[in-house]
Amino acid sequence: MPLALPHPAIAPGNVAVVTGGADGIGLAAARRYRAAGMKVCIADCRPPEDAALEADGLLASPKAVDLARRELEKRADVFTLDALAWALASSGELREASTLMARALAEGTEDGRLFVHAAVIAAADGRRADAARWTEKARRLSFTLLPSELGVLRRGLVTPPPV
Repeated sequence: MPLALPHPAIAPGNVAVVTGGADGIGLAAARRYRAAGMKVCIADCRPPEDAALEADGLLASPKAVDLARRELEKRADVFTLDALAWALASSGELREASTLMARALAEGTEDGRLFVHAAVIAAADGRRADAARWTEKARRLSFTLLPSELGVLRRGLVTPPPV
């Protein structure tokens, strides 16, 4: 079996914003990044069931917004825009979150998680038609979603968890 070498980005002091990280693979990745000495913040569609996440300082917070903003300066891609939009929405900054999500969606990337985040942000911002459109797109890509994201689609849209 070949030896798996860590990615060069997984290094002490680097930043990881993990969306969908309240459970499963996302949580495992967040904990691995944290163990490697990285600054880690989790943003998820639902409140975490594991109180240890709060104790670990891995929940969305104003710090998550700051980390995502700094990451956006280095890497202005669709997923960094999404991470910042989600962190802002989780912090109650819906207007700016909507603007950044529109920039992310303008790239044309077909990604289920991106569409779930877009739908939740649109619903929280009172844009029901947009929320319905992004929900339908997320449903078409449901095979790519984490259980927590599928739960959002099953339960109906909810606002991002408050910090």
